[in-house]
Amino acid sequence: MQPAVANVVLCLLAAGFTIVMTLRPAKKLHLNMATAPVISVALLLATGAVTLDNVVHAIVGDAMLAPYTVIILFLSLAYVCMSLNETGVLHTISRAVIDSAGTSYMRLFASVFVLCSLLTVFTSNDIVILTVTPIICHLCERKALDPGPLLFAQFLSTNTASAALLISNPTNIIIGVAFGLDFNSYIRVMIIPAMIATGTLFVFLVLYVRRDFRYQQHLLAQEDAPPRPFEDCHRPQHDRSITVVAVVVFLSTLLALVLSPWCQLDLWVICLVAAVVMVVADAVYVRRLSRVQAICKQLPWSIVPFVSGMFVIVGGLEANGFSKSAATALGTMFANANVFSATLVAMVVSVLACNLINNQPMSILAVSIMKQNEFRAALPDRLWSATVFAAIAGSNFGANLSMVGSLAGVMWTGMLRDQFKVVGAVTHLKMAAIGVFCMVPVVLMMSAAISFVV
Repeated sequence: MQPAVANVVLCLLAAGFTIVMTLRPAKKLHLNMATAPVISVALLLATGAVTLDNVVHAIVGDAMLAPYTVIILFLSLAYVCMSLNETGVLHTISRAVIDSAGTSYMRLFASVFVLCSLLTVFTSNDIVILTVTPIICHLCERKALDPGPLLFAQFLSTNTASAALLISNPTNIIIGVAFGLDFNSYIRVMIIPAMIATGTLFVFLVLYVRRDFRYQQHLLAQEDAPPRPFEDCHRPQHDRSITVVAVVVFLSTLLALVLSPWCQLDLWVICLVAAVVMVVADAVYVRRLSRVQAICKQLPWSIVPFVSGMFVIVGGLEANGFSKSAATALGTMFANANVFSATLVAMVVSVLACNLINNQPMSILAVSIMKQNEFRAALPDRLWSATVFAAIAGSNFGANLSMVGSLAGVMWTGMLRDQFKVVGAVTHLKMAAIGVFCMVPVVLMMSAAISFVV
């Protein structure tokens, strides 16, 4: 076996080990999302599959993509969103929207779908999961409802609407920043296709679960069951002043991201400044550091070694010729295709890859392949742009086929299993069935919309 081939095999094994330990941690061995990437990179260095220069370049990056800025952007934005969530604003909005449905199950279903879609667009699917999932579960317990349809509406809508903005999903940031997309250039292409895809998802989701509506409607109209009142659901409460500050900082951040092309400011700088302002505000207005510490504990710190490690592993694949070979093959395949066909194939490949290696590693690998000259030069500009946006869409949609397609899905599954005891093997099978039924038309409509807009 040639050295380059052997190194590629080692990198693929390292990626597989990291992903498996992320999705199925070995707690007794302390192998998880944070430790597995470090071990993988150390072994690759020890075997010579990657060099120290490869590691440094994978973290520092180049003019096209600096991975450390992606991590700073994600963590900074996460702090701002979590601080906003801690004020109880998102909880209050969610409660009000769900309560407004009254005794109409169809209205409740639609309210959950629209609420989760909108919250995801402007925050992230992680925030929606943390905020809305407990509310849905407590409501279903109070009314003795089957939580399945509402939870599926929540999860599928968040992973579809999250394609709308650059900041709605970390994978959007990874791919978008790598190819020089700013906030506005992203919106110009993706906002309408994402709206079409979300609308299509709602129609087919209703068609799939409509048989449950009559029975659920009957239960919803009954008097509340005694088990646990809805009011017991976790509701953060803080001083009104910090709530106002959090809302202002959040809205100002969104405005700054929109204006970033004209201000000549990098997205990660804007988000970092917003996070620093929010940290200071949390410390000053609450008059203690416990709030800052509590929010920092909730931040997904394990994503730092995970994303960094995956960048190193993919950098190893690139250094040993894997990315170039894949780019040549894909460039040949797409070169003579029409825009719709190329968009559809790229999106389907991305969706399937998410369910094999998870969406963030898929996004990093996609960047490594699509930035190669063998792929870029083989495609006309319009065709190349379409495949880039298709890969972004696929990185969002992939989680809707299985709960292991994204890190948000893994977190959601764990929350439902540990706190609410509503996830089992049947739930996974239902998720796969609903995903296939709904996502086939969604992918087709999204591909058509992107190929028309791009």
